[in-house]
Amino acid sequence: MRVLRLTLEADESVPTHRTSDTLLVCIKSCHLRLQQPDGYIHDIHMNEGETRWLPSDTRSEKNIAGRPLEIIIVEIKSAVD
Repeated sequence: MRVLRLTLEADESVPTHRTSDTLLVCIKSCHLRLQQPDGYIHDIHMNEGETRWLPSDTRSEKNIAGRPLEIIIVEIKSAVD
C-alpha cells in the first residue's frame, strides 16, 4: 500500500490520473469532485474523520469547497504495481 497526505486549496485540482483501489480519510471537511475522462462527475462530501472506499479508476479530483481540503489517501497496490 501507499499512503499519501493530500492538501488542496479552494478550487484546486489534481490532473486526470489512474488510481488503485483507495481508502479516503477526511482530515478537514472534504468536498471533492471526481471526474472521469468521459465527463461523468461524482461529488463526495465527508465530515472530519469520515472515510470512503473508492475502486480503481481514471479520474481527476477537484476541491469544490470554499476552503482548503486535507485528506489521507491509502492506495492498495497490487503485486504488479
